[in-house]
Amino acid sequence: MKKFLPSVLVFSIGLLLFVFWDSIFDIKSNDYVNASNLLNEKSNCIQCPEYIKLSAKDKISRIWNNIEATKLKKPYPANYPTNFEELILLVQSLNSVFDQFNDMIPAKRRKMVHSIGSTAKIRYVSHISEKNKYTGIYKLGSLNGLIRLSLALNPKTSGNFAPGFGMKFLIDGQHSENLIGMFEVKGNGYNYDFFAVQLKTKVGGEPKIGFVDTLLKKAFENAENPADILGVDAPSVYDETGKVYEDPKHPAMLYLVPTQVMRDRKFQNTEHDFRLDLDMIEPGTDIYDVYGTDVECLCGIDPCKDILSNLDHCKAEKIGTVKTDSHFVASDFGDNSLFFQHSRWRKKTRLTCTYANPLDGTLRDSTVLPLDPNSDCQSAARCGVWLSNPVVSSKVGCPFDAYLKTADTDYNVPILIVEGHSIFTIIGIVFILLAIISCCCTGSSKVKRD
Repeated sequence: MKKFLPSVLVFSIGLLLFVFWDSIFDIKSNDYVNASNLLNEKSNCIQCPEYIKLSAKDKISRIWNNIEATKLKKPYPANYPTNFEELILLVQSLNSVFDQFNDMIPAKRRKMVHSIGSTAKIRYVSHISEKNKYTGIYKLGSLNGLIRLSLALNPKTSGNFAPGFGMKFLIDGQHSENLIGMFEVKGNGYNYDFFAVQLKTKVGGEPKIGFVDTLLKKAFENAENPADILGVDAPSVYDETGKVYEDPKHPAMLYLVPTQVMRDRKFQNTEHDFRLDLDMIEPGTDIYDVYGTDVECLCGIDPCKDILSNLDHCKAEKIGTVKTDSHFVASDFGDNSLFFQHSRWRKKTRLTCTYANPLDGTLRDSTVLPLDPNSDCQSAARCGVWLSNPVVSSKVGCPFDAYLKTADTDYNVPILIVEGHSIFTIIGIVFILLAIISCCCTGSSKVKRD
């Protein structure tokens, strides 16, 4: 019997991968997958072609309805990913973080970082000056934006209180424009005051040596290298009305500096739920001043932590202010479904791949384009292969790419999909077949000996 144990083990692993892989990392709340299910699907959908065509005002209304409908009750749950879930970073491609153009995460993708936060509606007030030569939202501002403030990881288990932000600007008839940034990978130690540090788009700061930190860095490097700096070009392409700037101009880096009002609040710096501090911020509050730099702002090998002390060194100027247009709301939708697209610093040449049949938009790592359910955006040298859904056509470029410079050809290997299952399901099938072969070989050798 002991001779069959390896085969049984291999078979069991294969069966688990085959049956459960595509569902094991579902959103934690079993009774919540898409907040639109709580409301009228047709009038409140976000992952649908008609949503993209709406005005910025109507889009933010739909998103906010979903946030309000799934508001969390106090004391707020701390649903950080488990250690088991963090293992997904070993194999998960993060290309979709850069190549997805929806405002919602596919239903079967789990937020592995920045999983806990609060969201508010904002207005971005542009500071027009001679030096503010930028275009799009940077030039004209935004009346219909969102900001989500979150922590990169669980501070209790990582030892890092690492504040971060995602900003989304809704555009009339176009995909949204997004910005992402944080303080440092290694965080601010055990200082729990969210507004004690400046947030920036070049992160820097070597992470504490730990398993999760290593996984996170490697996962991002597979999709964006260097992994510690994000692009800030998207908001320069369109203004809020959908007007396109064919020669967009944008800063090299951004800093979000807590305003004097926020610094004077002096929030509690000992261990507590930072979302309770955000609850106290009133609508109409200037929370961040935005500084743009014309160069990569470095103090040594890391980005400068304090832009106010390095304005000349970094050729920086205040270019805008983030003003809240609502209270902050901690919600299931914000934590599990609201998506902020990342922008690469070093661009990849991307492909729009069109298939014979509509793609399954709920698949893990899905980058299906909302205006065309038969097409997706891929950072690859050629389109991925669906054995049951052949490629009809492909063309270079995804939304925004016509106006933003592309640089390198650091491609990832296209994923093979069989009947809607991921490559890991295929691995599961291989494990099962190996187990069967192993059992047969073990059995036949025993017969020969007898």
